[in-house]
Amino acid sequence: MPRIVLKEVRLSFPDVFTAVQYQGQGPFNYRTLALLEKGDENCKKISKVLQDVCKEKWADKASTVYKQIMANPKQCFYGDGDLKDFNGAEGRMIVSASRALKDGPPKVVGRDGKTVLTESSGLIYSGVYANISIDVWAQDNKFGKGLRAGLVAVQFVKHGESFGGAAAATSDDFEDIGFDDEEEAFGGDEEFDDVPKASKKKSSPVGTYHESGYDDFNDDI
Repeated sequence: MPRIVLKEVRLSFPDVFTAVQYQGQGPFNYRTLALLEKGDENCKKISKVLQDVCKEKWADKASTVYKQIMANPKQCFYGDGDLKDFNGAEGRMIVSASRALKDGPPKVVGRDGKTVLTESSGLIYSGVYANISIDVWAQDNKFGKGLRAGLVAVQFVKHGESFGGAAAATSDDFEDIGFDDEEEAFGGDEEFDDVPKASKKKSSPVGTYHESGYDDFNDDI
């Protein structure tokens, strides 16, 4: 199960501190959407790992299965944001990553890669720039074949304009993929590198997402 780190993505609907249910039903999961610039290094990294995972799982059938999965947006964690209807999605690619409640929350850290962040820090919100660590795996069970991403860790990178006016996530944005027990464990303590410090100029995101923590954090950078 390969693990990759996606750099400086924009988070959308990040439920990384409190597990939530899919459409108010079923198991509780931690989850987030990550928005990527089309054609960037993150996209190239994902494209390669998707094909590698398919080859490992389905061998000589990999090419056929890969095409079938990619033709159905609900069967892959990676898709075209132009098919979605919420702020920030247009013109970008989207990664949907989740983590089962029983595996505990993903590790959420600051720019030094070590300081653990809590929800009260106010640094994780829709629109923030972050690095995310994900495990990519192939699903082949009673729920069908698919390519999925397990959320391992999140690192705050810098503030971004809040998607405060974003529409609510829909059933098409997150999927109930019915984890098998052997597929639920996604590891735990992925460490990030120390993010180089930005300039001293402060910036504040637009909106009302957890405003209480911004000033304290900006004073440190």
